[in-house]
Amino acid sequence: MSVALNRLFITLGVLLALPAGLAALLCLMVDEKSIKAVLIEQAGAHLNATLGIDGALGLDLFPTPGIAADALRLTTPAGSEQEFASAARLHLTISLLSLLRGELHADGLRLEGLRINLVRDAEGRGNWEHLRRARERPTPATSEDAAVEPGPAQQIPITSLRIEDALVTLDDLRAGKRRQAIVESLFAEHMNTRDEPFPLSVNGRLESSDHDGENAQSLGFALQTEVAVGPGTGTASLRDTRLSLRIASGDTL
Repeated sequence: MSVALNRLFITLGVLLALPAGLAALLCLMVDEKSIKAVLIEQAGAHLNATLGIDGALGLDLFPTPGIAADALRLTTPAGSEQEFASAARLHLTISLLSLLRGELHADGLRLEGLRINLVRDAEGRGNWEHLRRARERPTPATSEDAAVEPGPAQQIPITSLRIEDALVTLDDLRAGKRRQAIVESLFAEHMNTRDEPFPLSVNGRLESSDHDGENAQSLGFALQTEVAVGPGTGTASLRDTRLSLRIASGDTL
């Protein structure tokens, strides 16, 4: 065998072994417990809810570097067992260099198998109202507290969002109706661009029926739009919107 061919095979072997070696090295250097704690802290800092991660949590390198977590659930109010949402899998696209520095800089978020359970009771109160975290009144700081005043929770900016296989269910006990939004796909990008609208596309269908399954109706939809968020106002408006509808069964909703 020629020397050139030998070198070619050696080079190919190194190139094939390098990704596996890099993955093993990163898994040893990345503290998965710390990452899990940051994700749980983020949920608790902004919502009156508790995030649980019952499945595996680890580092993915392919096709894009990121943190992957399985079997997530969100209960509200915080500390309760009332499940508000769950997801089969979460994937955060991350910066590996920042992760090795002990920081979590995420770029994209992908959710698979998302389930959101909305309930409106007989008095018209929705379980989503529990999510808003009440602002605590500040207490006068003592000299000891001033020295160890905690800083704000770490922010994880997200620039893109992708959701696949989502189901949002609204059980309206007052109206005796069950409504569902089946989202086959949702994609948004450039979400952190200041003062600029970001593109959003959603495909799925809407379903409605009585709680006993009677009077079922279904309506498919495809939405493409741009979302403009008002700075400091918390309001959003849609621009250049295209919406197509298709009646799948029953009367119109």
